[in-house]
Amino acid sequence: IEQAMPEFSALFNTRSDKPRVYYFEGPEQIKNIAREEVKCKKLASYIWPDAATTEVIGGKRFMQNIDKERISKGVFVRSLRAHSPNENLFETSRQGEEFLREIRFSPPECKINMAMGLYDTGKVSFFGKEGFGVMIESKDLHQLMSLLFELFWDKSKSAKPGQG
Repeated sequence: IEQAMPEFSALFNTRSDKPRVYYFEGPEQIKNIAREEVKCKKLASYIWPDAATTEVIGGKRFMQNIDKERISKGVFVRSLRAHSPNENLFETSRQGEEFLREIRFSPPECKINMAMGLYDTGKVSFFGKEGFGVMIESKDLHQLMSLLFELFWDKSKSAKPGQG
């Protein structure tokens, strides 16, 4: 009984201030991470490795539908890209006011293999080509990752209109 008590206590731990962790595996579940973007009120920010990441999170068509919904709600996206400025992810993934998106390109020496999303819903996500994703709802983690994003953003080069 003593060994099982921590597990039973965890089941009934209903603190409202503790972080919530969501795990997603496979293409259909990982789409839930992209859907968080349209739940935002004003802003979502991403570190995005490459076009292959678009396929992992639902593909071009799915992401264009997410973008249309996001744009209709007036949610702005900041996207820090680690790929070539000449690589197009999908039609609505470009920089510009009509897409409500600002893009910067990371310094060439920065190799990024996993994507990160920051949402004004207080959640942070991590996902990549390995076929899984994690979303964590935590004020402290969101604050830390936002600070790191801003530092990286400031060191990155702005995209030209229409790039991305």
